Amino acid sequence: MHIPEEIIEGCKEGRRECQEWLYKKTYSYMMGICFRYTLSKETSQEIVNDSFFKILKNIANYNPQMPFKTWMTKIVINTIIDTYRKNKKKHEIFNDISTSEDSECYLEPVVFNEALHKLQAIDLYRLLDKLNEMEKTVFNLFAIDGYSHKEIANELDCSEEVSRYYLKSARDKLKKWILHDLHDKIEVVN
Repeated sequence: MHIPEEIIEGCKEGRRECQEWLYKKTYSYMMGICFRYTLSKETSQEIVNDSFFKILKNIANYNPQMPFKTWMTKIVINTIIDTYRKNKKKHEIFNDISTSEDSECYLEPVVFNEALHKLQAIDLYRLLDKLNEMEKTVFNLFAIDGYSHKEIANELDCSEEVSRYYLKSARDKLKKWILHDLHDKIEVVN
């Protein structure tokens, strides 16, 4: 996604036509990020709008040395985290989960095979939506957005062990569901 410099400058000057162009150009991308984390279209739209407001509010601080897409993505993810923190009070989070050494979650190499290619992106989004909010958030931050467990613990106000626990739980569930879906797809083909 390329955002012309004149659009960024127009947004800095508060020109509505530039802001509208930027919103239309980036909306789908921001929604895609939000759908990975949220369970509803309404929540995703709310986060996109909050993120866009923050983008416009802080665009004067944008450093053109950084790709605009990277800067914007960071704002969207931070808005998702802020929304999570706001909603955290409504949900019970278990911060005292203890994990034993044998249940530590380490990166396992991902093995792709022909059957895995049969899964469509929509299937993967559907599976991610089946995870609970904490599993989905930790999985997205770690596996997709590249956060460390230390960063996740800091952002979500939990321990690193809790982050590892939820990542392992998410991976175990996704693996089980993917294998089940692949089994169903293979049976349909045969």
